[in-house]
Amino acid sequence: MLPASRPASQRLIAGALILVTALIVIGQLVAVFGAFRSDSGAVPIPSHGSVSRRLDAVLIDALGPSDRGVRRFRLAPPVHHGNSYSVSIIWSLNNDVAEGTVGNGGAADVYNMLHDLAVSGIPISSVRLTGTYPVAGQERVVMQLAAGRKLLALLKSVGSDGLDPQSAWPLVDRMYVYPPVQPTGE
Repeated sequence: MLPASRPASQRLIAGALILVTALIVIGQLVAVFGAFRSDSGAVPIPSHGSVSRRLDAVLIDALGPSDRGVRRFRLAPPVHHGNSYSVSIIWSLNNDVAEGTVGNGGAADVYNMLHDLAVSGIPISSVRLTGTYPVAGQERVVMQLAAGRKLLALLKSVGSDGLDPQSAWPLVDRMYVYPPVQPTGE
Protein backbone atom coordinates (compact mmCIF):
# COMPACT_ATOMS: atom_id res chain seq x y z
CA MET A 1 0.00 0.00 0.00
CA LEU A 2 1.30 3.46 -0.85
CA PRO A 3 1.83 5.94 1.96
CA ALA A 4 -0.66 8.82 1.97
CA SER A 5 2.24 11.29 1.94
CA ARG A 6 3.02 10.59 -1.72
CA PRO A 7 1.49 12.95 -4.23
CA ALA A 8 -1.63 11.76 -6.06
CA SER A 9 0.23 11.68 -9.40
CA GLN A 10 2.79 9.19 -8.06
CA ARG A 11 0.01 6.98 -6.69
CA LEU A 12 -1.77 7.15 -10.05
CA ILE A 13 1.41 6.19 -11.95
CA ALA A 14 2.15 3.32 -9.54
CA GLY A 15 -1.43 2.05 -9.88
CA ALA A 16 -1.24 2.21 -13.67
CA LEU A 17 2.06 0.28 -13.67
CA ILE A 18 0.55 -2.41 -11.44
CA LEU A 19 -2.48 -2.68 -13.72
CA VAL A 20 -0.37 -2.93 -16.89
CA THR A 21 1.87 -5.57 -15.28
CA ALA A 22 -1.17 -7.58 -14.18
CA LEU A 23 -2.65 -7.43 -17.70
CA ILE A 24 0.63 -8.60 -19.24
CA VAL A 25 0.87 -11.52 -16.82
CA ILE A 26 -2.76 -12.50 -17.48
CA GLY A 27 -2.17 -12.30 -21.25
CA GLN A 28 0.89 -14.53 -20.97
CA LEU A 29 -1.04 -17.09 -18.91
CA VAL A 30 -3.86 -17.14 -21.46
CA ALA A 31 -1.33 -17.68 -24.26
CA VAL A 32 0.43 -20.50 -22.40
CA PHE A 33 -2.79 -22.34 -21.54
CA GLY A 34 -4.10 -21.78 -25.08
CA ALA A 35 -0.94 -23.36 -26.48
CA PHE A 36 -1.44 -26.42 -24.27
CA ARG A 37 -4.99 -26.82 -25.56
CA SER A 38 -4.04 -26.40 -29.24
CA ASP A 39 -1.06 -28.78 -28.98
CA SER A 40 -3.36 -31.66 -28.10
CA GLY A 41 -4.06 -32.27 -31.81
CA ALA A 42 -7.72 -32.97 -31.11
CA VAL A 43 -10.29 -31.12 -33.14
CA PRO A 44 -12.59 -29.33 -30.66
CA ILE A 45 -15.96 -30.78 -31.67
CA PRO A 46 -19.00 -31.39 -29.59
CA SER A 47 -19.40 -35.04 -28.59
CA HIS A 48 -23.18 -34.78 -28.77
CA GLY A 49 -25.58 -33.20 -31.19
CA SER A 50 -26.33 -33.55 -34.85
CA VAL A 51 -23.67 -34.51 -37.36
CA SER A 52 -24.20 -31.12 -39.05
CA ARG A 53 -23.49 -29.30 -35.78
CA ARG A 54 -20.35 -31.35 -35.23
CA LEU A 55 -19.19 -30.80 -38.83
CA ASP A 56 -19.77 -27.04 -38.44
CA ALA A 57 -17.46 -27.02 -35.41
CA VAL A 58 -14.76 -28.91 -37.33
CA LEU A 59 -14.96 -26.52 -40.30
CA ILE A 60 -14.95 -23.39 -38.14
CA ASP A 61 -11.75 -24.66 -36.53
CA ALA A 62 -10.18 -25.72 -39.85
CA LEU A 63 -10.91 -22.55 -41.83
CA GLY A 64 -10.96 -19.71 -39.36
CA PRO A 65 -12.54 -16.37 -40.26
CA SER A 66 -12.91 -14.76 -43.67
CA ASP A 67 -10.58 -11.90 -44.49
CA ARG A 68 -12.96 -10.71 -47.24
CA GLY A 69 -16.10 -10.14 -45.20
CA VAL A 70 -17.96 -13.07 -46.79
CA ARG A 71 -19.38 -16.21 -45.27
CA ARG A 72 -16.45 -18.62 -44.90
CA PHE A 73 -18.35 -21.84 -45.63
CA ARG A 74 -21.73 -23.44 -46.17
CA LEU A 75 -22.34 -27.07 -45.37
CA ALA A 76 -25.00 -29.03 -47.23
CA PRO A 77 -26.92 -31.51 -45.07
CA PRO A 78 -24.69 -34.60 -44.82
CA VAL A 79 -26.00 -37.66 -46.64
CA HIS A 80 -26.09 -40.81 -44.50
CA HIS A 81 -24.82 -44.01 -46.18
CA GLY A 82 -25.20 -46.88 -43.73
CA ASN A 83 -22.42 -46.21 -41.24
CA SER A 84 -20.85 -43.10 -42.81
CA TYR A 85 -21.66 -39.73 -44.35
CA SER A 86 -21.01 -37.91 -47.62
CA VAL A 87 -20.22 -34.27 -46.95
CA SER A 88 -20.51 -31.30 -49.36
CA ILE A 89 -18.92 -27.98 -48.48
CA ILE A 90 -18.82 -24.64 -50.30
CA TRP A 91 -16.08 -22.42 -48.91
CA SER A 92 -14.71 -18.99 -49.74
CA LEU A 93 -10.99 -18.68 -50.34
CA ASN A 94 -9.30 -15.87 -48.44
CA ASN A 95 -7.24 -13.04 -49.95
CA ASP A 96 -4.37 -13.85 -47.59
CA VAL A 97 -1.22 -14.72 -49.51
CA ALA A 98 0.77 -15.92 -46.50
CA GLU A 99 1.08 -19.28 -48.30
CA GLY A 100 2.54 -17.49 -51.36
CA THR A 101 -0.58 -17.17 -53.53
CA VAL A 102 -4.35 -17.25 -53.13
CA GLY A 103 -4.25 -20.71 -54.73
CA ASN A 104 -1.72 -21.96 -52.18
CA GLY A 105 -3.98 -20.57 -49.46
CA GLY A 106 -6.86 -22.49 -51.05
CA ALA A 107 -4.76 -25.68 -51.03
CA ALA A 108 -4.01 -25.06 -47.34
CA ASP A 109 -7.76 -24.63 -46.70
CA VAL A 110 -8.41 -27.95 -48.46
CA TYR A 111 -5.73 -29.70 -46.43
CA ASN A 112 -6.98 -28.21 -43.14
CA MET A 113 -10.58 -29.19 -43.85
CA LEU A 114 -9.77 -32.73 -44.98
CA HIS A 115 -7.29 -33.35 -42.17
CA ASP A 116 -9.63 -32.05 -39.48
CA LEU A 117 -12.56 -34.02 -40.93
CA ALA A 118 -10.39 -37.16 -41.05
CA VAL A 119 -9.38 -36.92 -37.39
CA SER A 120 -12.77 -35.70 -36.12
CA GLY A 121 -14.13 -39.16 -35.35
CA ILE A 122 -17.15 -38.54 -37.58
CA PRO A 123 -17.43 -41.46 -40.05
CA ILE A 124 -17.05 -39.82 -43.47
CA SER A 125 -16.92 -41.73 -46.76
CA SER A 126 -16.50 -38.78 -49.14
CA VAL A 127 -16.08 -35.02 -49.21
CA ARG A 128 -16.99 -32.69 -52.08
CA LEU A 129 -15.46 -29.22 -51.91
CA THR A 130 -16.47 -26.18 -53.94
CA GLY A 131 -14.22 -23.14 -53.53
CA THR A 132 -15.32 -19.62 -54.45
CA TYR A 133 -13.37 -16.41 -55.03
CA PRO A 134 -14.13 -13.05 -56.69
CA VAL A 135 -13.63 -13.12 -60.47
CA ALA A 136 -14.49 -9.98 -62.44
CA GLY A 137 -16.11 -8.50 -59.34
CA GLN A 138 -18.41 -11.47 -58.59
CA GLU A 139 -18.01 -14.49 -56.32
CA ARG A 140 -17.45 -17.45 -58.65
CA VAL A 141 -16.60 -21.13 -58.35
CA VAL A 142 -12.83 -21.47 -58.76
CA MET A 143 -12.29 -24.99 -57.40
CA GLN A 144 -14.33 -28.19 -57.51
CA LEU A 145 -12.63 -30.99 -55.61
CA ALA A 146 -13.35 -34.32 -53.98
CA ALA A 147 -11.73 -36.70 -51.53
CA GLY A 148 -12.70 -40.23 -50.72
CA ARG A 149 -12.30 -42.65 -47.89
CA LYS A 150 -8.70 -43.59 -48.86
CA LEU A 151 -7.36 -40.04 -48.69
CA LEU A 152 -9.20 -39.38 -45.42
CA ALA A 153 -7.74 -42.59 -43.95
CA LEU A 154 -4.25 -41.56 -45.11
CA LEU A 155 -4.59 -38.10 -43.54
CA LYS A 156 -5.79 -39.67 -40.31
CA SER A 157 -2.99 -42.25 -40.21
CA VAL A 158 -0.05 -39.94 -40.97
CA GLY A 159 -1.33 -36.98 -38.96
CA SER A 160 -0.26 -33.39 -39.52
CA ASP A 161 3.43 -34.33 -39.48
CA GLY A 162 3.15 -36.78 -42.41
CA LEU A 163 1.62 -34.57 -45.11
CA ASP A 164 1.42 -30.86 -45.71
CA PRO A 165 -0.83 -28.88 -48.08
CA GLN A 166 1.63 -29.09 -51.00
CA SER A 167 2.08 -32.87 -50.74
CA ALA A 168 -1.64 -33.54 -50.14
CA TRP A 169 -2.86 -31.35 -53.02
CA PRO A 170 -1.95 -33.85 -55.80
CA LEU A 171 -3.89 -36.58 -53.92
CA VAL A 172 -7.16 -34.60 -54.06
CA ASP A 173 -9.48 -35.29 -57.02
CA ARG A 174 -9.50 -31.96 -58.86
CA MET A 175 -12.46 -31.78 -61.23
CA TYR A 176 -11.93 -28.06 -61.88
CA VAL A 177 -9.42 -25.44 -60.78
CA TYR A 178 -9.58 -21.94 -62.27
CA PRO A 179 -6.03 -21.40 -63.65
CA PRO A 180 -5.32 -18.08 -61.86
CA VAL A 181 -5.87 -19.78 -58.47
CA GLN A 182 -4.00 -22.98 -59.29
CA PRO A 183 -1.55 -23.60 -56.41
CA THR A 184 2.09 -23.14 -57.36
CA GLY A 185 4.50 -26.09 -57.48
CA GLU A 186 2.08 -28.18 -59.52
